[in-house]
Amino acid sequence: MSYHEVIKELPEYIVCYKCVKVPGFESYYEIIPAINEECGKANLDLKPAVPQYFFCVYLDGVYKERDFNVEFCVAVDRFGKAKA
Repeated sequence: MSYHEVIKELPEYIVCYKCVKVPGFESYYEIIPAINEECGKANLDLKPAVPQYFFCVYLDGVYKERDFNVEFCVAVDRFGKAKA
């Protein structure tokens, strides 16, 4: 397989995020929407940044098929309150 890398510069954003251990890629469709909903419930007055911007940061440093750590981020319009 051949890959073409693209490096893009992105504007600075304030993000609401949560770190989770993901059992496998097949569970993304359950975990990611639930995290987004949880972030919204914890900060009802926050609105998504315009344009909307979501991303994941893979925290393990190496590719893993199972049990990998992800930081899910959604860009928001201002700082919210932290939730433990």
